[in-house]
Amino acid sequence: MIEAMENSGVFERENKKNHSTPLSIYIKLFRIHHFPKNFLVFIPIFAAHNFNFPDAFTLTVVFLGFCFCASSIYIINDFFDLPYDQAHPEKRHRPLAAGIISPASALATSMAALCVGLALGWLAGPGVALVMGGYAVVAIAYSTILKRVFILDALTLTCLYGARLAAGAVACGVALSSWLIAFSACLFFGLALVKRVSEIAIRQQAGLGDPPGRPYRLSDRPLLERLAALGCFAAVVILALYPESQTAARLYASPKILWAADLAFLFWTCRLLALAHRNALPDDPVAFALSDRVSHLCGAFIALCGVAAAMLSW
Repeated sequence: MIEAMENSGVFERENKKNHSTPLSIYIKLFRIHHFPKNFLVFIPIFAAHNFNFPDAFTLTVVFLGFCFCASSIYIINDFFDLPYDQAHPEKRHRPLAAGIISPASALATSMAALCVGLALGWLAGPGVALVMGGYAVVAIAYSTILKRVFILDALTLTCLYGARLAAGAVACGVALSSWLIAFSACLFFGLALVKRVSEIAIRQQAGLGDPPGRPYRLSDRPLLERLAALGCFAAVVILALYPESQTAARLYASPKILWAADLAFLFWTCRLLALAHRNALPDDPVAFALSDRVSHLCGAFIALCGVAAAMLSW
């Protein structure tokens, strides 16, 4: 299969890289702009108010491990999506779809990255390596099969994000609270569907038909917008109920301050959904949030509320 692709004339040889440097090619191939998603491994230790420098070092190793593992999966996903990416108005510029790197080289790079990621996971602990291995297996299943199953693709993405939380918890020996699990599951599910809405919007703007290789149709957009809102608003409700819980009472001096954080989160959620509805959101809401100034302000305010709730006694 790989040899046929390389001989078909679709791919250029390694010495013809459209004036791209090797470093820039691999930055695009590894999707380094997605690395901040892996900071999720730090969430459990902050949520448990158990931050310390030895654990911070361990989590840094876990973070790097997930960067390599996730990049490996991105490359595998690009390989299986190759015909579809070449016809996509934006994804056709990716190194593999653009013919800047051959499938054989991409897959070899993917396997090397996966080995490095699992080795770093083992360095952080056998339990972490086990979580990373499970992440890789599920992610490969997603790239090959699960992303073509209606709604199951979004649920799988939810689990893949959750694996980062699980790895962080295992690495530091802290338990994930049911509140954090429920909140993150609803939020990740909502964001996964927002991503699908944005992908459909891009195709509608470009005058293209139903997304190839995906279980969704352009006519599904209203349904997906409602389901995305349902997931995001469920997360808002969970965060609103959390200050009255025994867990919050044990961790925070003034947990009711967290209601202010929930208002900021509600604003951010409504704005994200509105941008997706107006076709003003890129196809990845997490990447958008990382580069959006309003999202930065909301995140800083939420963090400030968390610190105030922990330190101030009212």
